[in-house]
Amino acid sequence: YSFKKVFGSPKSKSLLQSFLNNILELRGDSEVEDLEYLNPQQIVLPHEKQSIVDVLCTDKVGRRYIVEMQVERAPQFVKRAQYYTSCTYVRQLQKGDKYLNLKPVIFLGIMNHTLFPQTKDYKTKHILLNAKTGQADMGDFTYVFIELPKFNKTIDQVRNIEDRWLHFLKNAQKDSCTPDQIRGTIVEEAYSVLDKDPYIPKGEDRHMKYALELKYMKEYSHILKEEMKPVLLQDEDFKTEIIQSKKFQAELMQSKEFQELIGSEKFKAELMQSKEFQELIGSEKFKAELIQSKEFQKSMIEELKKNLTPKELKELIKFTK
Repeated sequence: YSFKKVFGSPKSKSLLQSFLNNILELRGDSEVEDLEYLNPQQIVLPHEKQSIVDVLCTDKVGRRYIVEMQVERAPQFVKRAQYYTSCTYVRQLQKGDKYLNLKPVIFLGIMNHTLFPQTKDYKTKHILLNAKTGQADMGDFTYVFIELPKFNKTIDQVRNIEDRWLHFLKNAQKDSCTPDQIRGTIVEEAYSVLDKDPYIPKGEDRHMKYALELKYMKEYSHILKEEMKPVLLQDEDFKTEIIQSKKFQAELMQSKEFQELIGSEKFKAELMQSKEFQELIGSEKFKAELIQSKEFQKSMIEELKKNLTPKELKELIKFTK
């Protein structure tokens, strides 16, 4: 959600532009000067498998950029990247268009896990080369992968905008505030986007939500077919359905993170002051259910025992039954 909030909206075009230029090391004529967002859902033919990516955009010369954030480990991610890229490439032409009109497609994949264990580099670039000469004669497909677990620079070690963007991707949901080393750069705007969003927790609460999201992703993604994970785990309606399920709620309420959250004085205070809570306790339905609950009746009887005679108490119990 946070990734799409920062990069997935036309309002954040300048952020995505900076992100692409720095991560892909685009300079000179290759630098992205303007962007247009495209529909991330692509269907080449009605009977073929659809592709839905996180962000799909094009620059002023027609190059397509696919940006995909992968939280969970996906064994087929490399295959999926090639499929998404192919769909985007094919979709450029309509009947009668010339092949010369085809523009390059650049795929940028950001993983929260290790994809290529054989290399220590956190960023790898893959292109088609002539096996004998090493020349890039077929240059319309470029794949760049960022493996965040391999990016181990501390906030004091960041040196450039690329480092700052990678720190943001890896730590934004855990940082309680914008680090001083980020302030004064365009990456600070990305932190501001998260801070202004009412659905994204602020300060220390952001770390709690991050932990709960990981718990949700890890425990429930295994029930999905591999090919449906990229679609369903991005679907807010699907997430809502899972979160509202009794199984998820039961496990969540027993989790250590949830117990720590609801046990905090800050949470209790904010809950009591919330508009939703005030409306709940003021509703007639709530009052009726409260009065009929055994717990409420038992507590009331305990209080009345202190002030009623045994006979009066006996008549009261008989009446409530």
